[in-house]
Amino acid sequence: SLESKEVHGIYLNYYRNGQDWTPSHSHPGTVQVVISLGATRELKVGKRSFPLVNGDAIIFGSSAHSVPQEPLCQEGRISIALFCQK
Repeated sequence: SLESKEVHGIYLNYYRNGQDWTPSHSHPGTVQVVISLGATRELKVGKRSFPLVNGDAIIFGSSAHSVPQEPLCQEGRISIALFCQK
């Protein structure tokens, strides 16, 4: 829940195409809101995968997460990641 949480940081990530990716990592002590704009790309959070389409948003805690390469994707994507303290 984001009730009474403050945003402590914002990242803008630009993926030119499916060759751009983000390795698995985590942000301990945070809750993240990610908004996806552009091409559909897979977001892995823990052991689950979520295909994020244009305009989708997802909220998750400090689980390890990544965006794998998708060589067939030729379109760009921007993700806006907001970081809130737990």
